[in-house]
Amino acid sequence: MRKVPEVEEARAVMTEAMAWSVFTWPLRKSEVRATADRANAAVDRLTRATRSRWSSEIRLAYKETEAKGSPYSSVASALEAIDPENTILIANCRTEKRRLEARRDAGQTFDEAEKQLSTDLTREGSIKAIRRWELDLNLIHRADGISTYARLAG
Repeated sequence: MRKVPEVEEARAVMTEAMAWSVFTWPLRKSEVRATADRANAAVDRLTRATRSRWSSEIRLAYKETEAKGSPYSSVASALEAIDPENTILIANCRTEKRRLEARRDAGQTFDEAEKQLSTDLTREGSIKAIRRWELDLNLIHRADGISTYARLAG
């Protein structure tokens, strides 16, 4: 899996931030937020670039799968009609949903930590953000596998 410099930087800042005191957080929270925003933007750019290499068939199947929110079995049968290897695509859709939920959850945890001036919640938010970036990179890796498979199969 490829390393994304912005994510690596954000991961380092979040790891360091877990040790900050309740007094350090307010002074450095803008740095944390800016670093996280750069990491999120880099991940979003990489996701779009990876998906742009997908065939129109796969793009359409992915959009339909996302829109339906269907259970695994019905999505699997629809995608297998296009190509039997689309189980990667199905897993990708499920990971995408978890990724978006994790992004929201990390943000909400940081917001709550700020309201309560809680270092415990900021540590929890940092851990959630780091895990979310791992999900992001996993998703990109899978999406890249889909485009690679499509090129080889085509």
